[in-house]
Amino acid sequence: MRPRPRISQTAWILVPAALLLVALVSCSRDIPVAPGASPDSYGAARALAASAVPSGAFFPLTVGNRWHAVGVGHITSVPTGGGPPFVELSFQDDISRELTGTETLLGRSYTLLTEAHVESGSFGGDPNPFTYWIRYRQDQSGLYEADVDVTQPPAAASTDAARVQAGARESRRPLPAEWRARLPVEQVAAYERAWNSIQDKSAAVREMLGARSSALRPAGLLDGEITRLTYPMRPGAEWTIRPEPFFGATVEGVDNLDLPAGRFPAYRIRIEGEAFGSDDIVHFWFGRSGQLQVKYHLESVMTDVDGNEIGRLVDDYNEAVDSLTLLQP
Repeated sequence: MRPRPRISQTAWILVPAALLLVALVSCSRDIPVAPGASPDSYGAARALAASAVPSGAFFPLTVGNRWHAVGVGHITSVPTGGGPPFVELSFQDDISRELTGTETLLGRSYTLLTEAHVESGSFGGDPNPFTYWIRYRQDQSGLYEADVDVTQPPAAASTDAARVQAGARESRRPLPAEWRARLPVEQVAAYERAWNSIQDKSAAVREMLGARSSALRPAGLLDGEITRLTYPMRPGAEWTIRPEPFFGATVEGVDNLDLPAGRFPAYRIRIEGEAFGSDDIVHFWFGRSGQLQVKYHLESVMTDVDGNEIGRLVDDYNEAVDSLTLLQP
């Protein structure tokens, strides 16, 4: 795995911002994003190993498998030097995922994951629905995704396999009017810069699984693919999700997750990338029951005209599976 790039603190994700807890929380501090080692890591690891899913087929890619998750996020303005948050926005993302069939791209067969989102919250406007189509392929070496635009339905992607997700980034939302109205005139520009930066980072979380081919490919990775997971899964394992722009993954440990859908052992995977600063934290949890949880904590610094820090925008998000149906392979 190549050395991670040096990132400025004043400089993002997967979420697919489109944006990625089932329990609503009162403020961003209630969403932990840097869990410690599981008190039952050994037991969780044994539960993963004893799963009914066959060896070499870690991710459950049976057509008909379904997951439902709810994500809750908060964006808060935190003034430098302490004091209460200036403002807070919240949003909720209702997510339905289903393996709906197969698709042939680049001469290979992929299992199609249809991912439907409905986002709502204090950003204003009506609920925002959108859909992604993710193409998975799995073998003994890992779980891979076709490197095509995930906003394209199957027929469109089949006719234009070279079109990548990087060209389909969503447009930024404008700085909320209620924020702008409460800000001193001299701080509006600082807030707008930080607002755009935090949106770019959250978009990077969602886009890191999507796009862009590269000649720098690890073993098992075919042309036109990116790496989602590498096998065997174990704490300490590292791999490159996408080399350019760089996104990398590290398995930090094994946790027992207590989710609304039940208790699941899962690998905790830390994501790093060129878009992230030293204060940004992105985690995914994967088990033999699929993708079970996502958390991120993103920060963007606000500075005055003289370059002095006046505050930070903090974006906390937590998505957890609340129901699932897995068929026997």
